[in-house]
Amino acid sequence: MPIILLALTVFASCGSREAPLKYGSAREALIGEGEVIHACGALYDEETGGTVIHTNSYEALDQNYDLGARVFEIDFNFTADGKLVCLHEWSGRFFPDKPEGVPLTEEEFLSYKIFGKYTHITLDMLAEFMKERPDVFVVTDIKDRCTEGASVIASEYPGLTGRFIIQIYDPDEYDEIRSLGFDNVILTLYSLTLEEKLDTETIIDFAEEHELLAITFGAPLCDIDGYVEKMKAADIPLLVHTVNGKALREKYLSMGISAVYTDYGKYREDVPEEIC
Repeated sequence: MPIILLALTVFASCGSREAPLKYGSAREALIGEGEVIHACGALYDEETGGTVIHTNSYEALDQNYDLGARVFEIDFNFTADGKLVCLHEWSGRFFPDKPEGVPLTEEEFLSYKIFGKYTHITLDMLAEFMKERPDVFVVTDIKDRCTEGASVIASEYPGLTGRFIIQIYDPDEYDEIRSLGFDNVILTLYSLTLEEKLDTETIIDFAEEHELLAITFGAPLCDIDGYVEKMKAADIPLLVHTVNGKALREKYLSMGISAVYTDYGKYREDVPEEIC
């Protein structure tokens, strides 16, 4: 059996999990959780007794869902044969015997284990996971060709567009994303210049003219005097990344931030002491 079909068969065999929906909408989930689980979240490794982060792996996604998390940020990239998969970058970190920056085919991608032991996720596998768990919401971080990636999701899984939250990196991407059927759009300031990030008036004007689920920016901007207060004028949820540790989480939420992107969710009891 081909690797791709085998992977889908294995995970589909887990069956759906019958339980009351924790949240009924993306906004409700975002505000209710107060956090977005970054790159599928920290994963407890039974072999080492520690945690590993930034895997975008099936095991991390599944483990954090079972702990109670419902909103996940996942990285996406295109394979050499044009498939959308969950991956931060094509690098030796994940494919140690392959050239840096060179995409693999989807079949090759699935043939590798993350750090030698964890399972890569394809869009098909993620969609199956979401179908079986109808209260999961996914915030996309499509590293390249954002609108093209969103188009693939919309065309292949139109029934899930309400649970994919598309992050746009440029305001010019907004109209195309909405035309694809995505109602939940986050404007992330990640790719903007510092000057553009500090131009709160322009950002707020855009937010007032467009229906956004939230605005996301780096946590260091919160330490700029008056920045958060100015951004609150947008009157929509504000999110910051990446925040690990209870003290920092409470600091930003107390400032009026609605949710933080985090590697270690609030449901985990195995958070390293150094970040508590």
